[in-house]
Amino acid sequence: MTQRPPAKSARIAKVDALAIAIDAAIEAANQQELEALDKRCAAMLKASSEEEARLWYYRSNVQAALQNTTDAQSWKWRQPHRERQILYLRRAKATAGFAAVGPECRTQILTNLANTLNSLGRSIEALQLYDQALDQIPRFAVALGNRGIARAELARQLYDAGNAIVLMQAAAVDIGRALAPDAFWDNDYPGAIDLYQRWLDWLTAVIAHNRPRAIDVDGFSLGRTKTEKRFRRWALENQLFLSPLSVLGPHAIAAADPFGLPPHRGSFDEPPHFIAWYNQMKQEFAAARLMLFESIDGNDRHYADRDLLLVDTLDFHAFGLKVEKQRIAFRMAYGLLDKIAGFLNGYFKLGDDPNRLSLRTVWPTKGQIRSEFADRPNLPLRGLYWLSLDLLAAEPADIDAIAPDAAELNQLRNALEHRCVVLREVDTTLPTGIIETRTMLEFRQSTYRMMSLARAALFYLSLAVGREEQKRDEEDTDDKIILSRSLGTYRGVVGYGEFG
Repeated sequence: MTQRPPAKSARIAKVDALAIAIDAAIEAANQQELEALDKRCAAMLKASSEEEARLWYYRSNVQAALQNTTDAQSWKWRQPHRERQILYLRRAKATAGFAAVGPECRTQILTNLANTLNSLGRSIEALQLYDQALDQIPRFAVALGNRGIARAELARQLYDAGNAIVLMQAAAVDIGRALAPDAFWDNDYPGAIDLYQRWLDWLTAVIAHNRPRAIDVDGFSLGRTKTEKRFRRWALENQLFLSPLSVLGPHAIAAADPFGLPPHRGSFDEPPHFIAWYNQMKQEFAAARLMLFESIDGNDRHYADRDLLLVDTLDFHAFGLKVEKQRIAFRMAYGLLDKIAGFLNGYFKLGDDPNRLSLRTVWPTKGQIRSEFADRPNLPLRGLYWLSLDLLAAEPADIDAIAPDAAELNQLRNALEHRCVVLREVDTTLPTGIIETRTMLEFRQSTYRMMSLARAALFYLSLAVGREEQKRDEEDTDDKIILSRSLGTYRGVVGYGEFG
């Protein structure tokens, strides 16, 4: 529901009146009125940036209501109202006025966005948003309860029972806090308490059955050297490890990359090529992560820069090996998404030209979701699809985009690969000619965003394979002899030491 703080001006009073009208239209499920109110919101946003965060939030509520009145429990691959809801919530979060709307409204925006992404299979990103919501109001009941359910659902998808039970324990704590007497409920949510209680009862039974031992989540080493410890703390804080336990927060137990492909089927003479493919993607992600860290850690100029003669073009440019490491990190992270598309092409036997694939093009055939995906009950696979819409934009107004920066990420990648992008220490009005420029701060934010997307995509890919293998087991009724094949862990290249 919309939030209506006290009026402070004539314009704010109009926004408050609009909120009341939206609430009434939502309660009446009046589709025509909801569409008219959305147009009023859009007109007010064009007229002024005042109350911009609230207006985008109200527009998201309108889109959610339109989805509920037209196709509430949709399993469709394209859902225009849901897509607009995500975009508008993200715009509300990205506005300069987001900090001014008050903690309750901020928490509602973040929680609604998390709920929507989680329902579409994007649990890794949803859990980050629940954390942000609870930073605003730690006792916010809906964020606690829904984060607990999201953690429990993620645990049920994991092939590692040890990680799964730790997540379930955390999920039970969350839901217990949501049901506690001091939890903060911003509205009435019919059925929510019963839903949370059912989940808590199930989690309690599973945990009691497994009798897990107590684990100190911070009782693990972060490395041997000061630099390694800085690196691991930084990666924990930015959630850049490939560990499911990273969704519990920046704890030392998650300072590793154990996550990989689940067991999967293949013919006996088939090489373990999917494992090798996923290995390579993990290694590239780890390399990009280290390059990003090294690009921001310390101020030492690299010896390779000392005798490199460059002309000063008097435009506050930024050059050096550290800068190039950041550019490489962005390009590697973006490239991983295309490699994931190639993996899908091979695993699902799509038969597409591997030289023409990307995560934005692997899904549709002549404007429709391809038949190989259309009817699969595979939520993580859909999470990958919906993640691809964060990049599906040629321009900011592209109707397919569900992220405000979708076009920027797409254009930046193309510029880095095919044109010239020069990074500047500060923004200026100096002419750029045929080159493109970004500030170091803008580019760093884009690089973090790409790293986060690549990490989430690697999670969703593995979870999608796990769900597909489960489905194949359920459908396999033939009496076949199935032989298991175990592979050890990689111990390093001869001559380069061992890696545990």
